[in-house]
Amino acid sequence: MEYSSEYFEENSEDISRAHYNSSKYDKNKPFLDIKKVVIKLKPEGVKALANCLRGLNLNVYNNSYLTSQDVEIELLKTNENYEGICQIEFSLAEHAREIYSCHLGNSILTIQGDKGSGFFFK
Repeated sequence: MEYSSEYFEENSEDISRAHYNSSKYDKNKPFLDIKKVVIKLKPEGVKALANCLRGLNLNVYNNSYLTSQDVEIELLKTNENYEGICQIEFSLAEHAREIYSCHLGNSILTIQGDKGSGFFFK
């Protein structure tokens, strides 16, 4: 967690980055928080990582694990050669007026409203 407990003594209502991490917070940066990470692994990798995530006492829902910061970690089984992070979802600082999508190498970045997604392919 990026906040130390002593910060909350001052103000327990405003726990935003803009308030508590003001020295590093830049409202001009478009990306805010990661909301979801999707990871593809071989079945044995899913089993091993799932055991680790359960060991951290994360809330479990189907193939997803929720952190205390409401970040979802979804595990997908694959038999393909490609393993690793295949998708990241994040929140944006401002609402995008239009749907925007662009290709970056083997990846696609999509922005819609106050959310964005990055899809990564081999």
